Amino acid sequence: MTPLPRPSVLLVTAEASTAVTGNATTADRYARGLAARGLPTTLLRLPDHPAPEDVAAAARRARPAVVHAIHARHAGPAAAAAARASGAPLVVTSGGTDLDQDLFVPARAAVVRGVLAAASALLVHHPEARDAARALGLPLPVLLVPKGVETPPRKAPPDPARFGAGEDDLVLALPAGVRPVKNNRFAVALAARLHAEGFPVRLVLAGATRDEAYAAALRDDLARAPFATWPGPLAPDDLEALYATASVVLNVSHSEGGSNALLEAMARGVAVLASDVPGNRRLLASTEDRAEAGWLYRTAPSGVPGAPVHDLDDASRLLRALLTSPVLRQRLGGAARERVALDHDPEAEVDGVLAAYRVALAPR
Repeated sequence: MTPLPRPSVLLVTAEASTAVTGNATTADRYARGLAARGLPTTLLRLPDHPAPEDVAAAARRARPAVVHAIHARHAGPAAAAAARASGAPLVVTSGGTDLDQDLFVPARAAVVRGVLAAASALLVHHPEARDAARALGLPLPVLLVPKGVETPPRKAPPDPARFGAGEDDLVLALPAGVRPVKNNRFAVALAARLHAEGFPVRLVLAGATRDEAYAAALRDDLARAPFATWPGPLAPDDLEALYATASVVLNVSHSEGGSNALLEAMARGVAVLASDVPGNRRLLASTEDRAEAGWLYRTAPSGVPGAPVHDLDDASRLLRALLTSPVLRQRLGGAARERVALDHDPEAEVDGVLAAYRVALAPR
């Protein structure tokens, strides 16, 4: 590895230390991977440094070689300020919604464009995000770095009672923060369809409230859905138990940069059903040299960028097939585990991050 001129990286995330979100997971994984390569990393969590002067002071103390933002809109402005204060180059990892949704909202787009204009390198997780970034016309190197996923040393045992399920219930898991982009309410409608057909489904929604109005609407849905439960964010041991218990893990998002939760389920050999959006398609669809690693249900453009129409009939059809065939679930789960092993090695991810740092530090 080419040594960095100053032995530290400042990672900036908009997530609190208690957050259980995709961006928080990515930041923590980067920090562990970089430290293992001999690069001490300071993880600057913005809720702990709310004032701009706090960010600048933290940056000067860290004396980083690189400042690295996780999500252009959420963490990018503060990270750009930290880069200016420390004199270090700025690297940005796209969080998904910054390119898929924020660019179509004028006020948000101005923030994203401003951050990317100040950046020296951008990391994205799938080809469509790379294309979207390049379409901005900025002189910005864009690196495709698939997410890595860490697996536990041993698999947790199934524990249906922990989630209010019976021994014969078919547990559907949706690990996702509760906000419109995650489309959590669609999962309730999908489970309701199968429940009405007589399937003994138990839907478990695992995630923190990220949008109060949307969470209130979800609670109204759940009041009419005795087959579903929302325990909130799960501790790591509980999340492992959910993966071990689930018959199918769902991802019904409008937009994904590459779901950490979906990758975790795949790494554990759980069958997955997901919305056909670019980030999910990259993980699951068959290619010339990869078998399909899960099923994608149809979506269609709605006229609103980043908010497709989800086909409930198609999702129901595919979920019905999965729930009626343990052999099919096992086959897809095995293919998912193999796909993760081939394409989502955490060490390869760290290699990609370090490549971005070299690009950012190269003389111009």
